[in-house]
Amino acid sequence: MKTLLSIDRAVRILDTVVAHPGEYTLSGLSKLLDMPVTTLHGFCATMEHWKLLQKDPAGRFQLGCRFLHYAFSCSFEQQLNAQVHPYLVDLSRRFDETFHIGVLRGEHIIYIDKAESQKPYRMTSVIGTMDPYQDSAIGLQLYARQGAEIPEEYLTECNDILRDGYCLKFEPQMHAYCLGVELQTDPPDLAGVSAVLPDYQCTPELVQEIVAEIRRIPLVL
Repeated sequence: MKTLLSIDRAVRILDTVVAHPGEYTLSGLSKLLDMPVTTLHGFCATMEHWKLLQKDPAGRFQLGCRFLHYAFSCSFEQQLNAQVHPYLVDLSRRFDETFHIGVLRGEHIIYIDKAESQKPYRMTSVIGTMDPYQDSAIGLQLYARQGAEIPEEYLTECNDILRDGYCLKFEPQMHAYCLGVELQTDPPDLAGVSAVLPDYQCTPELVQEIVAEIRRIPLVL
């Protein structure tokens, strides 16, 4: 498929800013993207004008507010956020862990909302992040529920997803378990709630309690 070079470059810039929000100035982005500063400046200035990018006082780039307008114009995600967010906050307060809402789009999970733990040390994340489905418990859960075949190597650290109706995925680097539970949406298999549980706290009883609470979330979609 033939694409427009200028749009390809703009998407590369935006993808880089999404992956490194508030980390790079114009010169830093130029080195990272291997793009001349003068060329990059034109792209960034145009996207700043249209509020696709914005800079902090130190000149570091992050996504602009126009993306919020785009994001919340998606009716499914907007309704989902409105209905689930209060329950997400309640889950976070009750279990003192960070909970996310994830939506499956093709072979990727997009995180559209979160409620953070109050612990001084906790997992940080950025709303709008898009990850391959195999990198998250909720991605594996939703992908499996569609009847799609998942390569065996992605399931070595997981429970029996289809049998249990949720995914519990061990993450050795984090010393934690990722839990993903689908929400009862219509059509099904589109969205779910995830949580990260430290391995020293993750017991079968705690997992079942959280799964039961997520499944009680009422939805009208």
